[in-house]
Amino acid sequence: MPDTNQHIRAQVRGAIAAALVPISETGGRVFQARAWPLEPDDLPCWLIHVDGERIETKQTGRLARQTRTVAVNVVLLCKHSDSVEDEMDDISAQAEELLLSDPAICALTREFTLDATESALNADGSIVVGQTRLAFSATVTTVAGAPRDRA
Repeated sequence: MPDTNQHIRAQVRGAIAAALVPISETGGRVFQARAWPLEPDDLPCWLIHVDGERIETKQTGRLARQTRTVAVNVVLLCKHSDSVEDEMDDISAQAEELLLSDPAICALTREFTLDATESALNADGSIVVGQTRLAFSATVTTVAGAPRDRA
């Protein structure tokens, strides 16, 4: 379960990370907000980061509730091979199935949806890497001024 002492964004990110650990092809290599270079032995792996958050506030009497929609990128990185696109499709399909049915994510969010998928090959570093980005939206309601607590 997510650490409820953290901001709701961190709770969402943590729940996603925990749900991806069982995917055998990535060997539990799930990194949140990683900013340092990866080595070839780190691949395949998942990178998870929050891309932003939209907040709508509704006042009901003295209590203001906020609907927070957190944009989360879940990025799969794989070593290039002749079958890298098939590998990325297979692993990302497993991730979609796990994430969209995960009990912790379902309990934390009011709504959790896959909004887009993008794939690319990247040769910026020392090795060619296949990349698939799954863009999710996680909607959570909080009390205004209490960004750690679901309402």
